[in-house]
Amino acid sequence: MKNVFKPQKSILWIVLVILTNVVISCTKSEPEPPLADQVVGNYTSTSYTIGTVRIIFPATNASGITATARVTSTKVSEEVASFTFVFTQTKSGIQTSSNSKLENLTLKKASSGEIEGYNGAAKVAIFKDNELTLIFTDPDPSKVLTLYSKKDA
Repeated sequence: MKNVFKPQKSILWIVLVILTNVVISCTKSEPEPPLADQVVGNYTSTSYTIGTVRIIFPATNASGITATARVTSTKVSEEVASFTFVFTQTKSGIQTSSNSKLENLTLKKASSGEIEGYNGAAKVAIFKDNELTLIFTDPDPSKVLTLYSKKDA
């Protein structure tokens, strides 16, 4: 009789091991943070294009004016963020700044993993790998400004 029960105990142990592995492998991973939390922060701009011309920051022109730019992103809600682009010109220690805003952009996760920001149907922001691209649209393609920035550490 002892031999009859041993195979059943072996099967019971195998089932128990399989069930234990299933339970362990099904542990939940941490949920992804809201999209706005992922893009919020300060960014240093590295370059921009206007039309087909690309300018690398910091840029100094023939008059000795040095241009730099920064972007600040703020959370409006879990899937909405606003972006402020500050362009600064410095000459002989004197700074002047101007800013542009992309406000209340709806954020969506693309199949590629990028976070995209929309103003209505127009995609005007892309965030991936701590790099942010902002697109300031214009009906004239030669006047479209595309700003490239890296998130500050």
